Amino acid sequence: MTLAAGSLSDRVTILDGSERERSASGQATQRWRDREERWARVEDLSASLAEKASAAGVRVRTMVTLREPIELEAFVNAIRFESRGRTRILNVVEVRRMPSAEYVEVFCTEIA
Repeated sequence: MTLAAGSLSDRVTILDGSERERSASGQATQRWRDREERWARVEDLSASLAEKASAAGVRVRTMVTLREPIELEAFVNAIRFESRGRTRILNVVEVRRMPSAEYVEVFCTEIA
């Protein structure tokens, strides 16, 4: 399966998670480190599609399509991008690789 030219129109940054740190209030916070920039397609899912796509007991809200090859791991990586002047950080919940496809579908929850 191939992607149509120009279908990846969102510029995103792949983030690697580092160890969680505790704030002064004792709450754990995840630190993120930029790994690389990529072109992607970011889609907010409708309620019915979000329900079908939910994985690992986590309700996903967004699907990001990226070209292969890319190494992503659920709950270890995140994706940052700008949307309507707002920075969004999406936690990777599930990575679906399609056999013989040149892309990967990444299901995410928004964390910021």
